[in-house]
Amino acid sequence: MLTAIRRSAAIGAVFLCLSPAILASSASASSAFPLKAPAGLVVSDSVATSAFASWSAVPKAPRYRLQISTSKTMAGAVYQRTVGGETRLLMSDLRPSTTYYVKVRAITSGGDKNLSLYSGAVAFKTRAPYATPTSLRATQLAATSGLLAWSSVPDAPRYRLQISTDKTMADAVYHRTDGKTANLVVPGLLPLTTYYAKVRTITDAGQGLSDYSPPITFKTPAKVPDVTKVLIVVEENSSLDQMRSGMPYTYSLAQKYGYATNFTALRHPSRPNYIGLAAGDMLGVTDNKLPKDSKLSSTTIFGQAIAGGKTAKTYADGMPSNCYLSNGGTKYVPRHNPWVYFTNERALCQKYDVPFAKNFVADAANGTLPNVGLVIPNNCNNAHDCSLKVADAWFRDQVMAKVFESPDWKSGRLAVVLTADEDNKKQGNRVLTSVIHPSQAGKVVTAPLTTYSLSRLVAEVTQTPALKNAVKAPSMSSAFGLPLKSTSDALSRARIPAG
Repeated sequence: MLTAIRRSAAIGAVFLCLSPAILASSASASSAFPLKAPAGLVVSDSVATSAFASWSAVPKAPRYRLQISTSKTMAGAVYQRTVGGETRLLMSDLRPSTTYYVKVRAITSGGDKNLSLYSGAVAFKTRAPYATPTSLRATQLAATSGLLAWSSVPDAPRYRLQISTDKTMADAVYHRTDGKTANLVVPGLLPLTTYYAKVRTITDAGQGLSDYSPPITFKTPAKVPDVTKVLIVVEENSSLDQMRSGMPYTYSLAQKYGYATNFTALRHPSRPNYIGLAAGDMLGVTDNKLPKDSKLSSTTIFGQAIAGGKTAKTYADGMPSNCYLSNGGTKYVPRHNPWVYFTNERALCQKYDVPFAKNFVADAANGTLPNVGLVIPNNCNNAHDCSLKVADAWFRDQVMAKVFESPDWKSGRLAVVLTADEDNKKQGNRVLTSVIHPSQAGKVVTAPLTTYSLSRLVAEVTQTPALKNAVKAPSMSSAFGLPLKSTSDALSRARIPAG
């Protein structure tokens, strides 16, 4: 019996001295190993200095060993072991732009004995090193957030941003973004705080592909004052996608500050949407009739604000005189000017529903824009009769150029909301709705919002009760995180009765 054991041990020793190729080709040799060779070996996530190998499990295999070499003959191979029966292993410390060959076999728990033949070899090539991201910078800083951007790295799978209040990056927090997006909005920052940040390229699994960029320093500003004024600008008959592609200036502001991707108008045609914004309800309106043919009596967001001790004003482009009830002037149409329909607020309309050209520039320059403002471009400048390009330029030159120089904007108390009354009947009535305010830093809101949400926003800004359907509409201020005074008291009060 002892002789037989010694003979068996000698045969095993001979097998161990043979190359893997000889072992694999020898049918008689396989009988010396109690387990089958692992199958299904594949290599994935290969980067400059590492790659993952995975294979199918071998029943009862307690552990595996990988043999890795730059030679087909496996000369100069290195060996790596799994932890227990894991069937996936990160092969590390590889050389960039190099072809490797890898095999796997089952071994004992301690690694002192081979339990199977090696699998067939799989070849793979590591990538060239990824460049370190450059030009990291912090922009659009708000008190509690900021946009960090950097130069993109070709073919980068992902980026990881590291941010800390300590130069040593102690207690750093990490944020990831996909390789197509070389910028990231970082939330949760503290006002008046110095931060350090750096960025690197990583794999989808989180492996580092490049060094971190040199750290940058930035400081968040003081908390932005509460919004106490909102200026609404309404475009015409344009869908979300139309406005994104056809109004480059407008969309650039949306990207810089914030916008909603799931904001829907109420219905077609135009007038019901304007009435819904003004009154929190369409009040049965389904058409574009003139005020003389459709007299309404209900509280509006304008009258509500004034009753609550705030100010309100509409600026109608091309309107010949205050609260004009008929088509006229320079492409002015009353169906886009909702206040003119409410007979119970006619006196307020006569006073505060004013021509744009004679009033807006002065109010902006003097810091006297109202708590509730509505800008109504004429039927060319709103893209109804003219192109989106024309509307884009008018919004830039006639509205935002004046807003950005105004004391109301510079103080942080004014937010501008641009939207459209309805889409082109091809995108489910989804329209681009942007919130332009220093508190926003590239925010994209995907939550569903409607025209009634905008009506509710006015109530939240003015600290007055929301009207009708706006009471239960999704909150725009919450969705965008606008800094407002608490609205709980105002919203819990009873609505002012219609008329």
